[in-house]
Amino acid sequence: MIEALIALAIATMALTSIGALVATSVRGSRSVEERFLRLQSARLLLAHLPSRDELALGRIAGESGSYPWRIDVSPLPGSAAANSLWQPQQLTLTIGSSAGATISIRTIRLQRRDLP
Repeated sequence: MIEALIALAIATMALTSIGALVATSVRGSRSVEERFLRLQSARLLLAHLPSRDELALGRIAGESGSYPWRIDVSPLPGSAAANSLWQPQQLTLTIGSSAGATISIRTIRLQRRDLP
């Protein structure tokens, strides 16, 4: 009788350990899937940015699917001479998730200046 009870306790501990491992694996899979979906949204947003002439300095915000996003556009500091025809701009795309995780992507675009 005692042997059966000990075997049952060992089996219970083994099943508990396997259950914890499965739960951790599922959480990891969800995290990877969420990140992939946010990166896919980032690609879509970057592909559909306004043209160089239409993109103004400042902030644009919105929501893509269930992911809030923000694009910050600012001049790239110390990057171009005053008489240059092109002005580099730094774009920072930030996409959030319902869990609070964010992805930030920085890129540079050139915008034509109006020289006097």
